[in-house]
Amino acid sequence: MKKQIPNLITALSLIVAIGGISFGIASTRQKKAAEEEANRLRLQLAKMPAPAATAKKPPTPSPEVLDDTNAVAKLEAELAALRAELAAAKEAQRPQRESWAERMARMKEEDPEGYADMIARREERQQAIRYNLAERTANFMELDTAFMTDAERENHELLIEKMA
Repeated sequence: MKKQIPNLITALSLIVAIGGISFGIASTRQKKAAEEEANRLRLQLAKMPAPAATAKKPPTPSPEVLDDTNAVAKLEAELAALRAELAAAKEAQRPQRESWAERMARMKEEDPEGYADMIARREERQQAIRYNLAERTANFMELDTAFMTDAERENHELLIEKMA
């Protein structure tokens, strides 16, 4: 098994080297093709007439077009009003969310067993939280303060006071 590892590493190295060489050759070919295309396009640009000679003067707007701008402004105002009306209609259609108290009242009426189960689990969680808090408070109160510095002892006493 150990004799095969150098052969395996050599084979993998050869594969990677061949892949790198082929990638280098391919990228060189692509570079040459891109340079030839760029030169061809430069020649085409050189043969084209100057843009200033072919530029046309923009047409002056007729009085009819100027009147159309007022019509466009009116239509834009109407469109804005319609969009506002549509947004108000969508807001009115959106159902209002039920509050927690309403959901609980509905659940109490529709599913009394599920409601009772949920309330029982809630009470259990609250009891567990109270127990954990009391346990932590007891641990802090029983902590030995003999090896504490004055600042640490003051902080400890303040913590006990706040927890009480």
